[in-house]
Parts: sequence; C-alpha cells; structure tokens
Amino acid sequence: MCDSCRMDYRVAGQMERRAFLGSLAGLAALGACSATANVRSSPVESAAPVAGRDLEPTRAWVIDSKDAAPPSLIEGYAGKESVVPGEIVPLFVSTRADSWRVRAYRIGAYERKGGALVAEAGPFRGQRQSGPRTDSGTRMVDAPWKRSAELDTTDWPEGQYLIHLVAQGKAAYVPLVVRSTNSDGKVVVISSITTMAAYNLWGGRNLYGNESKTFDARSFAVSLDRPVASANIPFLMSYEVSLARAVEAAGVPLAWMTNIDVDRDPGLIDGARGLLSPGHDEYWSV
Repeated sequence: MCDSCRMDYRVAGQMERRAFLGSLAGLAALGACSATANVRSSPVESAAPVAGRDLEPTRAWVIDSKDAAPPSLIEGYAGKESVVPGEIVPLFVSTRADSWRVRAYRIGAYERKGGALVAEAGPFRGQRQSGPRTDSGTRMVDAPWKRSAELDTTDWPEGQYLIHLVAQGKAAYVPLVVRSTNSDGKVVVISSITTMAAYNLWGGRNLYGNESKTFDARSFAVSLDRPVASANIPFLMSYEVSLARAVEAAGVPLAWMTNIDVDRDPGLIDGARGLLSPGHDEYWSV
C-alpha cells in the first residue's frame, strides 16, 4: 500500500483533471451503427446515442497483437474516467490517418465471450496532435490535445467499457466506466484508476521511473490527460477486465464506479453489500 501518496487537482488544457503526487521516496456519440458516408469537417464530432439494441456476445473487444495500432498511427484518451448513462465523454485523439472510427464494447460474461458491442460510429477526420508535455517542477507528463469527438452514452448499460480507436484497420484501447448512481444492496466494483495512472509510462515517465527504469528520473505527479501506454495494457486487461468478466459471471447484483468517484462522493457506496477492488489497488486519497 502506498500510504505516503496524496492526490491534488491540476488543470490540463481547459479541463480540471486529477493529478496524483508521489512521495519523494517514490512510495508512492456514438452514432447508430450505420456509419456516415463522408468524413465530417467539424473539429468536434458529437454523434447521436444508440438505443433499442440487443447486445450480442463477441470476442471482438480483444485487440490481437496483429491488429494493435502503434502509437504513431493512433492513440487517445477520454476526458472523463467515468460517466453516468447519458453523459457526454470527450475524446482526445492523435492520428496520422486521414480518418478514424470508434467502437464501444461493454465487458462482462456474455456467454464466456467477454464483451458486447454497444455502439460504433465514424469516420471522423484525423488530426496529428502535439507530443507529450512535461512539467519542469514535478515531471508530470500530459497530452494537452484538442478535443476530437464526443460520445453520447445515452442508453449505455452501466459497467466496464473498452473504447476502440480504429484507423487503417488497427485499433487502440481507451478504458471507460459507465458508473452506477445507486449501490444499495449491490456489490460495488471499484476501478483503480489512480493505480493505473501511477504506472502509466506514456510520455516516458511514471511514479516509478522512466522507460529505462531509472528511479531518479521518475515523475512526482501523473496526469489522467494522456493515453494508456502499450506497456501498461496488460495491467488493464489482467486486473480490471478480468475482474469485470468474473464478477458478472457470478450473477450477483453489481454497481460500477472508480475510486475517484468514491473520493468525490463517498455516499455512492452507502448501502453496498460489499466492495471489490481489482489488482493491487494502492493509491488512495486521505
């Protein structure tokens, strides 16, 4: 447990987002599934929600190594780590492709296939954005990018999601939680967003070092305003995704949220039957 870590607010671009400070010791819209015919020119794409669809089990939520997009092709992040159904999720995407698409998969049991396609949309106009920005004081790395698209989550079921950013037949992951507003009588699955952020190496640094594993080159703060590095995808898949599949297969009543949600509003877990936290969830507010 990293009991000497604390959280603070930072501003990245025009959005207030969490940054997580390590101790000096380092202990730390979507549209309907029929795509539009032409690439739209607006810098911010807002598409309509998907409604009235049966969710069919699929294994397409897994991006095989041959289908994984290199960061030089496409990468991105969500402007919110979680939303309630109906909220808008800003997407910040950098790509060298002329156009890109989005697919949203909900993770769960789904006849042991692990996921279901909730929505897909596009194409959207591609834009290559700036590289990592590093704060000179804390070495915090972020990606102060322009907003690329907006996802309307109306009618999306609560749960753990993997968003696919797709360009030239290759795809990259963006995690998202569609959170519950009531946990009364349910087991709450709490996504460990802060721990994933602490280990995220995108831009070359995290709270434990740099890409060469040099501890003295570590960041003293990390931002959510950046993509998940490819080296950190196994963390996401092994802990967050595996737990979501297992608990849903168990058939118990579930509620979904992140540890940041609980920090902002501890009342979200009032009345819960239990709390589940994936992996070695080790970064908490005090």
